[in-house]
Amino acid sequence: MKNNSVIQIALEPENISELPKLINGLKELIKSDPLIDFTINSYGQYIIATETELRLEICLQNLTQNFCKNIKIKTSKPFVKYMETISEKCEACLALTPNRHNKLYFEAEPLNEEIIKLIENNNFIEPTNDLNDKKDNNILKENCKRLMELHLESNNDLNKNSIWSFGPKEKGPNILVNMCNKSNGDYLNEIKDYVISAFQQTSLEGALCSEEMRGIRFNLINVQLHSDTIHRGAGKIIPASYKGMKASQLRAKSKLMEPIYFVKINECLKEDEEIIKEIIMKRKGIIIESEKLNEIYLLIKCFVPVVESFGLEKELKSKLKGKEKLLIQCVFDQWKVIDEDVMDKNSKLNKLVKEIRKRKGDKEEVPNYIDFLDNNK
Repeated sequence: MKNNSVIQIALEPENISELPKLINGLKELIKSDPLIDFTINSYGQYIIATETELRLEICLQNLTQNFCKNIKIKTSKPFVKYMETISEKCEACLALTPNRHNKLYFEAEPLNEEIIKLIENNNFIEPTNDLNDKKDNNILKENCKRLMELHLESNNDLNKNSIWSFGPKEKGPNILVNMCNKSNGDYLNEIKDYVISAFQQTSLEGALCSEEMRGIRFNLINVQLHSDTIHRGAGKIIPASYKGMKASQLRAKSKLMEPIYFVKINECLKEDEEIIKEIIMKRKGIIIESEKLNEIYLLIKCFVPVVESFGLEKELKSKLKGKEKLLIQCVFDQWKVIDEDVMDKNSKLNKLVKEIRKRKGDKEEVPNYIDFLDNNK
């Protein structure tokens, strides 16, 4: 999904036999408005996503009135997209293939925000297999060079050969890095695509609550592979890599990131300023600036968590005197880490993760890295 598509809703037809009609209607809706995001997640849920609550209401109205006129549609309550991240580098995590003939060691570490923004703003792509496709390979080379310049810990461990992939969808703000020694080179080339496949799925649906990842670097630091090709195929390497990356993510102190709106409240009366500030503060917002437009009106700028923004416009217009000219604009601005311990059962983050897992049909209990970790026994 697009990074600014932070308000989502799940859809399904009341009559399951009308599902193909709903899908066709959703496709037509996307054609009419490319800013709408539509996806089918791994749980089989049909999700449409937009940047704001108002835009979502318009999309649903458009869908039911123009593209799915004769279909009765059930919708969930709107919910917010979160991102999964980590807060520290973890120890190596061992992953064994199902036949226990291969060992892969992964570790996870956080990327700094500057690198994350660089990746997000430049739409990183994978190098192509076609060596004649100089354009794609040059783009990757330049991006890797820039990454090496910005990396805080070391400039020696990143190069165009060690970076195997960006994810999810081959351009997201997470990277997979090969840090194995050259003695494993021949076998590594054979399993590279399998590890990348596991990385793409892992970065798309993280271990905490199957939300996309942001700002995580996975290092493949060592492998011990069986000499016989038949024992290190896709069916062996992909599930092991998947487990290893999930374990390392959770071991590196996983966190959630919540989306934040930049909100402009334009042409509000001066006498309404204190009421507005009270409403924003109640919704865990931060007032940035109160700008005088003239003798009567103000422009108030603030940050508000997206999850706290539902019904904001209605509340403001119901409580303010100068509601006639009031203009409220919400724009996605940033991702902010929810800095709590997810394993603390009394924390709000723990409760939030459980709510998301329940909505998606997962077991509510927050997973621990030990659930994914293998041992040598």
